[in-house]
Amino acid sequence: MRTNGTRPGETGRQPDASLGPPAARDLPAGRHLFHRERLMTMIEQESRGIPTPGAAAGPDRRWRLPRLSVAVPTVATALAGLIVVGLALNPGGGRTGDPAGPAGTTAGPDQMAEGPAQFADPDAGTAEGATALLDEIALVAATRDTGPVRPDQFIYVESQVANTYEAHNADTGETRLVRQGLHLRQVWLSPDGHRGWLIDELNEPAGITLDSDVRHFGAYDRLATLPTDPDALLEWIYAETRGQGNHPDHQAFTTIGDLIGEQYPPAELSAALYRAAARIPGVLLVDDATDATGRSGIAVARVEEGTGVRNEWIFDREEYTFLGSRSVYTTAVPDSIIPAGTVTFSQAVVRRAVVDELKQLP
Repeated sequence: MRTNGTRPGETGRQPDASLGPPAARDLPAGRHLFHRERLMTMIEQESRGIPTPGAAAGPDRRWRLPRLSVAVPTVATALAGLIVVGLALNPGGGRTGDPAGPAGTTAGPDQMAEGPAQFADPDAGTAEGATALLDEIALVAATRDTGPVRPDQFIYVESQVANTYEAHNADTGETRLVRQGLHLRQVWLSPDGHRGWLIDELNEPAGITLDSDVRHFGAYDRLATLPTDPDALLEWIYAETRGQGNHPDHQAFTTIGDLIGEQYPPAELSAALYRAAARIPGVLLVDDATDATGRSGIAVARVEEGTGVRNEWIFDREEYTFLGSRSVYTTAVPDSIIPAGTVTFSQAVVRRAVVDELKQLP
């Protein structure tokens, strides 16, 4: 696999040589994946002095939408703590339609398993052609009429998502890889980033409010103020995400992925985001990638330092429409049954629109 060279004009952002492969045994399953993302959001806010949603905050503070549930291996002790926290975030345990059981228990693998894990070529990806592809995608993105969003409207994004995780049967001692059932995720966000609603068919089927005094990180009104010069935009992203993630380059790549995946950036900014991504060292082209619903396309990707996970943005080959994303392990996970090529997460964006009411469908 070939990667890009050093970062152009790099100043003060050096790789952390101490990063190594993470210890890994179990992958959290079901709604614990969902609550893990909510927990990590709150931890991130605490570390940056940002109050959790609903807390009082100044006008310039922001919070991040609970992110898509990307399966990440954790040591057994961390997983145990995560389960406890997950249950604490949902006092009283399971509900009708909730994959979790009564308080103190977790759902069995078959309650959430659709079938065997999915796999992709762990060695796919080359630096050759990645920059040219991103430039083509940017040119097309700039011509798409996203239109203005009124203050009283909501941005709606509908996706199908699935995770693969390591399921352990305590009775038989069997551990196997299973794929969490493909399920619906719907998000409504106000342009100012203070109102919203999230439905996750598997984890939060009744929906949860995203209303907050703290502005959401990717709020449309915020995005409309960002620089559209790719170099200036990338500098802003590096500054905004400093200290987050395993590596500054990959965190910048992940942040751009968040903004194009479940947000509604203006056309000019979308083009700038793709051109900014082309400037991140290590960006790859994957010639054949498939989203959560089986749509085939071409992908822009990057392998995360430390974990070996290749995060991919998948586009239609002809029209360069964003189809979705997926995460693939390029190496086997130590001390686990997760082989190289395991697709741990996949997403397909099936609808993106502006609506007049919260919870309204296009």
